[in-house]
Amino acid sequence: MAEADSPRTNVLYQGVNSQQGAWVGSILDGSRFVRSSFSDCEFVDTSLRSDTFAQVSFDDSRMLRCSFNNVVIEASDVSGLIINGVHIGDLLAEHKAKG
Repeated sequence: MAEADSPRTNVLYQGVNSQQGAWVGSILDGSRFVRSSFSDCEFVDTSLRSDTFAQVSFDDSRMLRCSFNNVVIEASDVSGLIINGVHIGDLLAEHKAKG
């Protein structure tokens, strides 16, 4: 588990394989995560400002009390993404069907 009092900013994380991990109160601002997996993890009160995630999996993970201001998601499978109980994949499918 990452400690709240140990900020790790502007770091390149590559090949991280964190399963059932907990990131609580972590500060990882300005970092880059590449070809990594955070399966079944929890991110609670974690700061990920100005981070980049490339070829990263967050399967079966939860993000609690996190900020998502100015977040851009591109070329990603969000069919199973749920935000506050809303299935984003369903909304996107409805939007696409309306043309």
